[in-house]
Amino acid sequence: MIVYHGTVEVIKKPDVFHSFRPLDFGKGFYVTTVEEQARKWAERKADILGKTTGIVNMYHNGIWDRDRALKEIKVYQTYDQIAFITQKAIDKLLKFDSSYEV
Repeated sequence: MIVYHGTVEVIKKPDVFHSFRPLDFGKGFYVTTVEEQARKWAERKADILGKTTGIVNMYHNGIWDRDRALKEIKVYQTYDQIAFITQKAIDKLLKFDSSYEV
């Protein structure tokens, strides 16, 4: 399974410590299964920060198990498959795959 994170930089090793303000669901790392949504977030963040490009980071986990993952993360179905991930879950579930500019 591939998940996406839209921002303005390549993030090979995600962490919650760079979550500089309380976000919608708290301090954590946010990913989505919807690539278009991550692209829009990357473009929005680039615009807010005055950057010329945004970055979509992609992560996978070869041993992704939905039941196991749901014990580690909080998935918000009503928000286009946004998942809020704690540092413990990041370390267990996310492996950097690649990134691209938007």
